[in-house]
Amino acid sequence: MCDRYFIAVDIGATRIRAALFKSSGEMIQKVEALTPRDSPDAPSRKIIELINSFKFEVSLKDKIQGVGIGSIGPLDLKKGMILVAPNLNLREIPIVDPIEEELGLPVALHNDCTTAVVGEKAFGAGKNVDNLVYVTISTGIGGGVYVDGHLLVGKDGNAAEVGHFVVDNKWNLKCGCGGIGHWEAYCSGKNLPRFVKILIGELKTKDSEKRYLMESCNSDLDKLTAKAIYEGAEKGDPLCLKILDEVNDLNARGFACIINAYDPELISVGGAITLNHPDLMLNSIIKGVKKYIAVRVPKMMVTPLGEDIVLYGAFALIKQSLS
Repeated sequence: MCDRYFIAVDIGATRIRAALFKSSGEMIQKVEALTPRDSPDAPSRKIIELINSFKFEVSLKDKIQGVGIGSIGPLDLKKGMILVAPNLNLREIPIVDPIEEELGLPVALHNDCTTAVVGEKAFGAGKNVDNLVYVTISTGIGGGVYVDGHLLVGKDGNAAEVGHFVVDNKWNLKCGCGGIGHWEAYCSGKNLPRFVKILIGELKTKDSEKRYLMESCNSDLDKLTAKAIYEGAEKGDPLCLKILDEVNDLNARGFACIINAYDPELISVGGAITLNHPDLMLNSIIKGVKKYIAVRVPKMMVTPLGEDIVLYGAFALIKQSLS
């Protein structure tokens, strides 16, 4: 039998990544670009540009079956669009129609973390697991869920927007979506620096204790990054470690909400923050989550599929949809 080919796309708040897969599951090409944010049409144009950048043989191009896409949300699956992308400051971003019209191929769209959990179940740690959650902690925070072997999707494709679980009513920070106290408003890569500025004020630290953080942002806290905070903690900076104690308590609350709501056997975790700092992330959360749960603690681990988990899931989605 001749190989068939599929295109997989991961639309993130920072990057768009595209890959070409054989039907066997082998990834044979991968490209990426920064996610454009200048207009609602820009992301779909960038996806088409990336796909057209693949080095096709004429015969290979004729064998491509379709495009699977995992995207940041919230989504409107019926309209094939991103309803709102808080981290891009864009709304009503069309995805499915412009790509189908330009490429003449069927397109399957799902939330990026829903897509990722499909990838985990098909290719990763969840192959033999019926109750599985995938969580990403990166620019934003999201999740994908299987319960009793059923993928949770919801009326609009947003059944597992775990980053918008409420984890706080002390600081009441506003999330990019407009909600108050959401997990993503505190612990995501985009919003962590804002929360840290509040914590630094509350911790009443001396100037000498703030030296590392101030040097990392050239004494301008508005330029502070999540990367600097985690790297400081890995170097043993006392203030960064204190900050992450607070952050990981909120992370533990978020994971507890997931455990209490979905009762998973396994939670796999990915996203740039997790993949770059796995010990700082998971060890504290595994210890802290026990304070907040009402059910048995599941196994928790970093995804073995790394940063490609959404691409594997997008491939699995389009292949399954056409089989």
